[in-house]
Amino acid sequence: MQNTNETDQGIRQMVHHGLRHPARWLLPILLCGGLGFGYALVHQPDWEASQALTVREDHTENGEWTGQFNEAEQLKHAQETFLELAKSPSVIAAALTAVGPPASCKHPEQWPSTEDVATMRDKADVLAPNGMEFGTTRMFYLNVADPDPERAVQLAAAICDESEKRFKQLRHQETKDAIAEMSSTVELATQELDKETANLQAMESSAGSDLAELRMLSESFAGGSNLQTTLAELRQELRQAESTFSANQQLLNLLKAAQEDPANLVATPN
Repeated sequence: MQNTNETDQGIRQMVHHGLRHPARWLLPILLCGGLGFGYALVHQPDWEASQALTVREDHTENGEWTGQFNEAEQLKHAQETFLELAKSPSVIAAALTAVGPPASCKHPEQWPSTEDVATMRDKADVLAPNGMEFGTTRMFYLNVADPDPERAVQLAAAICDESEKRFKQLRHQETKDAIAEMSSTVELATQELDKETANLQAMESSAGSDLAELRMLSESFAGGSNLQTTLAELRQELRQAESTFSANQQLLNLLKAAQEDPANLVATPN
């Protein structure tokens, strides 16, 4: 009960003190109210224009073209690439040049300045819908803020068009680089083929009249040829010569043994 009485007494003292010195609370209220009213008159809230966008996969000859990416990482990479292009200084500067300076611009001849580009970069953003991540959905949004709603729409359209143009140029350059790399690979392979063809021609020239027989051997191992017949006859003669040499070698050893001991002749076969 004592605390309630003290609280009531404190409130009465504050009211009494406020009534005796009204300037002490009227002046701060009037000052803060005036500042707030002035800020409300001067400050212009930003309007945000949103543009829905999608990216498609390039057409390829392999398989049926659906325009969709086969992997989520490819879609995410394409969307992040568009984000970097949309917020790049060159794209922002080109969009600001296309739309033109606002009515409040003090130096339209210097439009757009570096500060103007930096300010617009902070007011432009590329986001996935509903707080999702890039790569989980094909659609994403380009948001552009400006005090003038009509100008915000124009800036969003200009940034979108300029980003799409730069995105196509980037893909075109990547395609040209891939074509140049593949052309270089084909050229190197052609040079290597020409080199090996020249070596093969020199090898065929060294074969002379046996070239036809060699080609028959390389084309079919089942068919007979004069070279195969000659090879079989040589192998047969070689086996006969090796057999004769073995028999003569045994006879030579036997004769050497008989020369040292004639009694061995008794055991010698006819």
